[in-house]
Amino acid sequence: LASLAAAAGFDAKRVLVAQDGEGQEAKAVAKDEFQVSWVQNPATDLKSPFGRRASAHHRFALAFALETHFPAAKTLLLIEADVIVAPDFFSYFFQLEPLLEKD
Repeated sequence: LASLAAAAGFDAKRVLVAQDGEGQEAKAVAKDEFQVSWVQNPATDLKSPFGRRASAHHRFALAFALETHFPAAKTLLLIEADVIVAPDFFSYFFQLEPLLEKD
């Protein structure tokens, strides 16, 4: 989140952190340090194989984001927690968005 928040064009109202698993640390970082929205996947099965669990979590996060949190959004970026974005991250995708919509 630090690199995302530091990138030009960052808007906390347009960021949602979807947490897989238990614990309060991710929630505290999202809400308290970066003032972004947060949701926890209530159906996490920690005993499932990683691939199945990751797929289910992505499905949950995308559905929640598109159907509940950003219902009017035409586009959405899903970024993994360990990604460090470039300072021009938002500029790049803002410019790319019309081309992706055409495609």
